[in-house]
Amino acid sequence: MPSTFSVCLKTCPYFKTIYDRYFASSFKDSNYPSGTCPIKKGEYYLRNVEMSADSWVHYLRTGLSKFILKIKKNNITYGGLELILVLTERSI
Repeated sequence: MPSTFSVCLKTCPYFKTIYDRYFASSFKDSNYPSGTCPIKKGEYYLRNVEMSADSWVHYLRTGLSKFILKIKKNNITYGGLELILVLTERSI
């Protein structure tokens, strides 16, 4: 059953509560400076990403999920990303 909810977080609280807790461990081949805020201007890369969903089990259901992240300032969108995630149970 589809569900939609919207969360608006400022950049530094987002990275402290969401990115560092749920995503940073999946980005082992990256030059992104985890744990720093504000984010300094520059080019960052993520390579060979293998998402670990171990910490997501309480928040997401198995199946198809879509996430839209918009980077805004003063109600102007400067960028963002759209992520489609297929979450399946791990086969043992």
